[in-house]
Amino acid sequence: MELNIIVFLAAFCGGVLGTAIGALPAFIFCGVTGLVSIGVIAAGGSDVFLGELAFGPLFGPHIVFAAGVASAALAGNKKKLLGTGMDILTPLVKTKNLQVYFTGGIFGILAYLANMIFIRLGLPVDTVAMSVFTSNVVARYAFGTSGMFGEFFNGRKTDKDKYAFVNLKLLAFNIFWSFIIGFLICYIIHTTGISIFFGFCLSATLLIFLQMGFEFPVTHHITLVAAYGYAASGSIFIGGLFGILAHLVGEMVNNTMNSYGDTYIDPPGATIFICSALIFTFM
Repeated sequence: MELNIIVFLAAFCGGVLGTAIGALPAFIFCGVTGLVSIGVIAAGGSDVFLGELAFGPLFGPHIVFAAGVASAALAGNKKKLLGTGMDILTPLVKTKNLQVYFTGGIFGILAYLANMIFIRLGLPVDTVAMSVFTSNVVARYAFGTSGMFGEFFNGRKTDKDKYAFVNLKLLAFNIFWSFIIGFLICYIIHTTGISIFFGFCLSATLLIFLQMGFEFPVTHHITLVAAYGYAASGSIFIGGLFGILAHLVGEMVNNTMNSYGDTYIDPPGATIFICSALIFTFM
């Protein structure tokens, strides 16, 4: 990763792009460019497209997605241009607000710097995911009022039916489902030799159905953590078990940080950050 004005400008532009088209649409484009880049690699081409396009300043999730999250937090909570600061679906081009766009650009630069620092420090973690989480936390404290956990620890009554940890039937289903997803993606990687990022990119691309309004599962944290587990262990079964872990961590993050927050903290990003640190450190 380079440290120069051109790359900073690219990161700024990536952040503005994520703001204009919206956080989730930008992440979907990350998935699309990732699949194309993996196809290039499979055809014997360079991996520069994957590193610099799908995970770089243009469509890297720490740049475009996290910048879109930060801009939505500002637009919703401070500018009152959105119904909520947690809106990651709406393209913010409709705001026509330079401060909102500029915020996205600045967060693009900050995320690029954060990722570069994490890499230089040699941290045993998925640095992109860690940068997404870091950016989300900064945005919450900059543009929100709920703090990290909102009213989670203040005795507020909850709708228990939506929590997998207290609904055993839902918990059993989600364990089954996340193992299937994790096992399948590890089987594909094992039998084809394709990039371990294939499942992540495929899952990100398929979120287009969520953007369209369908009830569609979010699985990119499951597929990537499972792939990391498989790469570290060489076992498809262990990869599937890590898929279960990814789901459980994601549920915990969502239920504690998002249920009572007023800005969005990405559960999949936090999950990949946490689980990758466990895998890279201990396996």
